[in-house]
Amino acid sequence: MDFNKLSQIGLRARWNKAHHPVREHISLSHSGLKLEKARLLGFLMGDGCVTSKKSNTVSRHHDIRFYPDDLLLAKIFVRDFESLYLKTPIIKKMK
Repeated sequence: MDFNKLSQIGLRARWNKAHHPVREHISLSHSGLKLEKARLLGFLMGDGCVTSKKSNTVSRHHDIRFYPDDLLLAKIFVRDFESLYLKTPIIKKMK
């Protein structure tokens, strides 16, 4: 028995279980959230960036960063991100 392949199968099953609610939310509700999606993309294009890294050979990691000058913009970004992707970004104060 190849334990490496068995471990990868278990890992994929856990990731699918964790990501299934988010994928279902996106497919069911994103057509009604056009304003939030447009605002989020505008924020990222103006003061943010998205990087993508391939970890191992199985998965891809996306890093999303937004550098607003105003705390209110950061809160709007977090609210829109939560409504779109059911994930809460962390606000960190930069020096």
